[in-house]
Amino acid sequence: TIIMPTKDLPSAQLKSVPLSRIDTTDETFHITTRTRVDDLLASIRHEGLLNPPFVIEKASDFTIVSGFRRISACKKLDLEEITVRVLEPDLNPLQYLRLAIADNALQRQLNLIETSRALHKLSAHLTSGNRLIESASSLGLPSNPTVIKKVKDLCLLPGSIQSAILAETISLSMAVDGLRRGFRAAVYRIQIEPEQTKRNHNAGQRNCPARQYRRTKGSGRPASSGYYY
Repeated sequence: TIIMPTKDLPSAQLKSVPLSRIDTTDETFHITTRTRVDDLLASIRHEGLLNPPFVIEKASDFTIVSGFRRISACKKLDLEEITVRVLEPDLNPLQYLRLAIADNALQRQLNLIETSRALHKLSAHLTSGNRLIESASSLGLPSNPTVIKKVKDLCLLPGSIQSAILAETISLSMAVDGLRRGFRAAVYRIQIEPEQTKRNHNAGQRNCPARQYRRTKGSGRPASSGYYY
């Protein structure tokens, strides 16, 4: 359950602003992994923005807090102005971030990478483990310290690996192992090992001892992880 006390919600003012003044490159509060906007186009074209994005007004432009896809859809529709909710300026960035997470999580269940982004961004502001757990819990994010530790940095993995996680090509445990061993190991397991498994399977060698007892190149020692890099 997501709990956002009224006292924690920054006040916002509805305002019509030029779309050209909205900075879509600043991803400070970007949570969603979804990039396609086709599902939004018809609704915005006929009904307008029923849920205006949250933005922060800066000297020359607006920073997006929540509503990246909605704004992208408006750009695709060649709109010149849109209605946004302009938040109070100069607040603690943590308040904006909590609002971004809550706005995304209220619309749908966050996927694993979105959850990782949310936890990673929160951890930059909440260095105390207990405060991070408390904040995560109030936003409907995992609050178990072990789970937080496993998930928090998945968003730092290369994009191809993140996509593989979302496509369930690799498991969470494999992704965490990749983080622990380094990006090269993770890339090896995703790009190389599945192809080797496929070749072994086609050759009728699913249980071939060689797969279970590979040797590192030139070392003469068995690779404890089951692969070398």
